[in-house]
Amino acid sequence: MHQHYYYKTLRKTIIAFLDLFNKIKVAKYDNSGEVKDLVEVPIKFAPKQKFYHWVHSHKHEKRLPMMSAEITSIDYDPERKTGKFDNIIVKEDDGKEYYVTPAPYNVEFELKAASKYMVEMEQIASQILPFFDPLVYTTINIDELNDTWDIPIQLNSVSIDQESDISEEERRAILWTFSFTANTYISKPKGNVDLIKKVVQNVYTSEEAWDKVKNDTTTQEISGGKYDAVEY
Repeated sequence: MHQHYYYKTLRKTIIAFLDLFNKIKVAKYDNSGEVKDLVEVPIKFAPKQKFYHWVHSHKHEKRLPMMSAEITSIDYDPERKTGKFDNIIVKEDDGKEYYVTPAPYNVEFELKAASKYMVEMEQIASQILPFFDPLVYTTINIDELNDTWDIPIQLNSVSIDQESDISEEERRAILWTFSFTANTYISKPKGNVDLIKKVVQNVYTSEEAWDKVKNDTTTQEISGGKYDAVEY
Protein backbone atom coordinates (compact mmCIF):
# COMPACT_ATOMS: atom_id res chain seq x y z
CA MET A 1 0.00 0.00 0.00
CA HIS A 2 3.01 2.30 0.54
CA GLN A 3 4.37 1.72 -2.97
CA HIS A 4 4.52 5.00 -4.88
CA TYR A 5 2.71 5.06 -8.20
CA TYR A 6 0.73 7.61 -10.18
CA TYR A 7 -1.20 6.61 -13.30
CA LYS A 8 -3.03 9.97 -13.57
CA THR A 9 -6.37 8.21 -14.17
CA LEU A 10 -8.43 10.82 -12.30
CA ARG A 11 -6.57 13.70 -13.93
CA LYS A 12 -7.07 12.17 -17.38
CA THR A 13 -10.77 11.70 -16.66
CA ILE A 14 -11.05 15.42 -15.87
CA ILE A 15 -9.21 16.39 -19.06
CA ALA A 16 -11.38 14.06 -21.16
CA PHE A 17 -14.51 15.61 -19.62
CA LEU A 18 -13.35 19.16 -20.38
CA ASP A 19 -12.45 18.18 -23.95
CA LEU A 20 -16.10 17.37 -24.62
CA PHE A 21 -16.98 21.07 -24.33
CA ASN A 22 -13.90 22.96 -25.50
CA LYS A 23 -15.16 23.59 -29.05
CA ILE A 24 -18.54 25.13 -28.28
CA LYS A 25 -19.19 28.36 -30.19
CA VAL A 26 -21.92 30.97 -30.12
CA ALA A 27 -22.94 33.44 -32.77
CA LYS A 28 -23.00 37.17 -32.00
CA TYR A 29 -25.74 39.15 -33.74
CA ASP A 30 -25.98 42.80 -34.74
CA ASN A 31 -29.07 44.99 -34.42
CA SER A 32 -30.41 43.75 -37.75
CA GLY A 33 -30.26 40.11 -36.63
CA GLU A 34 -27.30 39.19 -38.82
CA VAL A 35 -24.40 37.14 -37.49
CA LYS A 36 -21.46 39.47 -36.99
CA ASP A 37 -19.06 37.10 -35.19
CA LEU A 38 -18.61 33.48 -34.08
CA VAL A 39 -17.04 33.22 -30.63
CA GLU A 40 -15.60 30.12 -28.95
CA VAL A 41 -16.86 29.74 -25.37
CA PRO A 42 -13.89 29.36 -22.96
CA ILE A 43 -14.03 26.65 -20.31
CA LYS A 44 -12.09 26.48 -17.03
CA PHE A 45 -11.71 23.95 -14.23
CA ALA A 46 -12.45 25.89 -11.06
CA PRO A 47 -14.80 25.93 -8.04
CA LYS A 48 -18.14 27.63 -8.41
CA GLN A 49 -17.19 30.47 -6.04
CA LYS A 50 -14.40 31.52 -8.37
CA PHE A 51 -16.67 31.11 -11.39
CA TYR A 52 -19.32 33.37 -9.85
CA HIS A 53 -16.59 35.93 -9.12
CA TRP A 54 -15.53 35.87 -12.78
CA VAL A 55 -19.13 36.23 -13.93
CA HIS A 56 -19.93 39.20 -11.71
CA SER A 57 -16.61 40.87 -12.52
CA HIS A 58 -16.94 40.58 -16.29
CA LYS A 59 -20.63 40.27 -17.16
CA HIS A 60 -20.64 43.76 -18.68
CA GLU A 61 -17.63 42.91 -20.84
CA LYS A 62 -17.05 40.78 -23.89
CA ARG A 63 -15.77 37.92 -21.74
CA LEU A 64 -19.21 36.35 -21.56
CA PRO A 65 -20.31 33.72 -22.40
CA MET A 66 -18.03 31.38 -20.45
CA MET A 67 -18.12 27.96 -18.78
CA SER A 68 -16.51 26.35 -15.75
CA ALA A 69 -16.43 22.76 -14.45
CA GLU A 70 -15.73 21.25 -11.05
CA ILE A 71 -15.90 17.89 -9.27
CA THR A 72 -18.63 17.75 -6.62
CA SER A 73 -18.11 14.17 -5.38
CA ILE A 74 -16.25 10.90 -5.99
CA ASP A 75 -18.09 7.72 -4.98
CA TYR A 76 -17.14 4.06 -5.12
CA ASP A 77 -19.42 2.02 -7.42
CA PRO A 78 -19.78 -1.58 -6.15
CA GLU A 79 -22.07 -2.52 -9.05
CA ARG A 80 -19.18 -2.20 -11.50
CA LYS A 81 -16.71 -4.13 -9.37
CA THR A 82 -15.10 -6.98 -11.30
CA GLY A 83 -13.93 -10.33 -10.00
CA LYS A 84 -10.47 -10.74 -8.55
CA PHE A 85 -9.45 -12.67 -11.68
CA ASP A 86 -10.65 -9.96 -14.09
CA ASN A 87 -7.37 -8.07 -13.99
CA ILE A 88 -5.68 -6.12 -16.76
CA ILE A 89 -2.46 -7.81 -17.83
CA VAL A 90 0.28 -5.32 -18.71
CA LYS A 91 3.31 -6.44 -20.73
CA GLU A 92 6.41 -4.29 -20.45
CA ASP A 93 9.06 -3.82 -23.12
CA ASP A 94 11.41 -6.16 -21.25
CA GLY A 95 8.89 -8.99 -21.55
CA LYS A 96 7.80 -8.94 -17.91
CA GLU A 97 4.08 -9.11 -17.24
CA TYR A 98 2.14 -7.37 -14.51
CA TYR A 99 -1.51 -7.15 -13.55
CA VAL A 100 -3.53 -4.19 -12.34
CA THR A 101 -6.93 -4.18 -10.66
CA PRO A 102 -8.84 -0.96 -11.38
CA ALA A 103 -11.37 0.14 -8.77
CA PRO A 104 -14.65 1.60 -10.16
CA TYR A 105 -15.53 5.14 -9.09
CA ASN A 106 -18.26 7.54 -10.16
CA VAL A 107 -17.06 11.13 -10.52
CA GLU A 108 -19.79 13.76 -10.29
CA PHE A 109 -19.17 16.90 -12.35
CA GLU A 110 -20.99 20.19 -12.53
CA LEU A 111 -20.60 22.29 -15.67
CA LYS A 112 -21.70 25.89 -15.20
CA ALA A 113 -22.40 28.19 -18.14
CA ALA A 114 -22.97 31.96 -18.01
CA SER A 115 -24.06 34.35 -20.73
CA LYS A 116 -25.42 37.88 -21.12
CA TYR A 117 -28.24 36.89 -23.47
CA MET A 118 -30.66 33.98 -23.57
CA VAL A 119 -29.92 33.36 -27.24
CA GLU A 120 -26.31 32.62 -26.32
CA MET A 121 -27.32 30.16 -23.59
CA GLU A 122 -29.68 28.42 -26.00
CA GLN A 123 -26.81 27.95 -28.43
CA ILE A 124 -24.63 26.46 -25.68
CA ALA A 125 -27.36 24.08 -24.55
CA SER A 126 -28.14 23.00 -28.11
CA GLN A 127 -24.51 21.90 -28.53
CA ILE A 128 -24.63 19.80 -25.34
CA LEU A 129 -28.06 18.30 -24.74
CA PRO A 130 -28.65 16.38 -28.02
CA PHE A 131 -25.39 14.45 -27.73
CA PHE A 132 -26.14 13.03 -24.27
CA ASP A 133 -28.81 10.43 -25.00
CA PRO A 134 -28.13 9.92 -22.15
CA LEU A 135 -24.48 8.80 -22.47
CA VAL A 136 -21.37 9.96 -24.29
CA TYR A 137 -18.28 7.76 -24.35
CA THR A 138 -14.80 9.19 -24.15
CA THR A 139 -11.45 7.38 -24.16
CA ILE A 140 -8.49 7.97 -21.87
CA ASN A 141 -5.02 6.63 -22.59
CA ILE A 142 -3.13 5.13 -19.64
CA ASP A 143 0.39 5.24 -21.04
CA GLU A 144 1.90 3.82 -17.85
CA LEU A 145 -0.20 0.67 -18.33
CA ASN A 146 -0.11 0.57 -22.15
CA ASP A 147 -3.90 0.54 -22.10
CA THR A 148 -6.97 2.63 -23.03
CA TRP A 149 -10.21 2.89 -21.07
CA ASP A 150 -13.62 3.86 -22.44
CA ILE A 151 -15.38 6.12 -19.94
CA PRO A 152 -19.16 6.68 -20.20
CA ILE A 153 -20.37 10.12 -19.12
CA GLN A 154 -24.05 10.65 -18.38
CA LEU A 155 -26.02 13.89 -18.24
CA ASN A 156 -28.19 13.81 -15.11
CA SER A 157 -29.93 17.17 -15.00
CA VAL A 158 -29.92 20.83 -15.99
CA SER A 159 -30.81 23.58 -13.52
CA ILE A 160 -31.23 27.32 -14.00
CA ASP A 161 -29.78 29.73 -11.44
CA GLN A 162 -31.67 32.98 -10.99
CA GLU A 163 -29.80 36.05 -9.77
CA SER A 164 -31.94 37.91 -7.27
CA ASP A 165 -29.51 40.12 -5.33
CA ILE A 166 -28.70 42.66 -8.07
CA SER A 167 -29.63 46.30 -8.44
CA GLU A 168 -31.76 47.83 -11.18
CA GLU A 169 -28.66 49.26 -12.84
CA GLU A 170 -26.86 45.90 -13.09
CA ARG A 171 -27.30 43.57 -16.01
CA ARG A 172 -28.52 40.12 -15.05
CA ALA A 173 -26.30 37.18 -16.06
CA ILE A 174 -27.96 33.98 -17.25
CA LEU A 175 -26.57 30.95 -15.36
CA TRP A 176 -27.22 27.28 -16.15
CA THR A 177 -25.77 24.23 -14.38
CA PHE A 178 -25.36 20.86 -16.13
CA SER A 179 -24.78 17.84 -13.84
CA PHE A 180 -22.88 14.78 -15.11
CA THR A 181 -21.60 11.41 -13.86
CA ALA A 182 -18.43 9.85 -15.27
CA ASN A 183 -18.02 6.10 -14.68
CA THR A 184 -14.26 5.93 -14.42
CA TYR A 185 -11.67 3.77 -12.68
CA ILE A 186 -8.75 4.40 -10.34
CA SER A 187 -6.07 1.76 -10.63
CA LYS A 188 -4.05 0.05 -7.95
CA PRO A 189 -0.28 -0.41 -8.43
CA LYS A 190 1.03 -3.09 -10.75
CA GLY A 191 1.64 -6.56 -9.31
CA ASN A 192 3.79 -9.37 -10.63
CA VAL A 193 2.24 -12.15 -12.68
CA ASP A 194 3.73 -15.43 -11.45
CA LEU A 195 4.18 -18.25 -13.94
CA ILE A 196 2.18 -21.38 -13.05
CA LYS A 197 4.65 -24.25 -13.39
CA LYS A 198 2.66 -27.17 -11.95
CA VAL A 199 -0.96 -27.97 -11.13
CA VAL A 200 -1.79 -30.86 -8.81
CA GLN A 201 -5.29 -32.32 -8.87
CA ASN A 202 -6.33 -34.93 -6.28
CA VAL A 203 -8.86 -37.48 -7.55
CA TYR A 204 -10.60 -39.53 -4.83
CA THR A 205 -12.07 -42.94 -5.67
CA SER A 206 -14.45 -43.17 -2.71
CA GLU A 207 -16.47 -40.86 -0.51
CA GLU A 208 -14.88 -42.45 2.57
CA ALA A 209 -11.41 -41.40 1.43
CA TRP A 210 -12.61 -37.83 0.81
CA ASP A 211 -14.35 -37.62 4.19
CA LYS A 212 -11.17 -38.68 5.98
CA VAL A 213 -8.80 -36.39 4.09
CA LYS A 214 -10.96 -33.31 4.72
CA ASN A 215 -9.95 -33.40 8.38
CA ASP A 216 -6.28 -34.27 7.78
CA THR A 217 -4.55 -32.20 5.13
CA THR A 218 -1.19 -33.87 5.82
CA THR A 219 -2.41 -37.40 5.01
CA GLN A 220 -0.93 -38.81 1.81
CA GLU A 221 -2.34 -42.38 1.87
CA ILE A 222 -5.86 -43.11 3.02
CA SER A 223 -6.89 -46.59 4.13
CA GLY A 224 -10.22 -47.73 2.75
CA GLY A 225 -9.74 -45.90 -0.54
CA LYS A 226 -7.08 -44.56 -2.84
CA TYR A 227 -6.60 -41.20 -4.45
CA ASP A 228 -4.37 -40.33 -7.34
CA ALA A 229 -2.34 -37.13 -7.63
CA VAL A 230 -2.38 -35.99 -11.24
CA GLU A 231 0.26 -33.45 -12.29
CA TYR A 232 -0.01 -31.21 -15.36
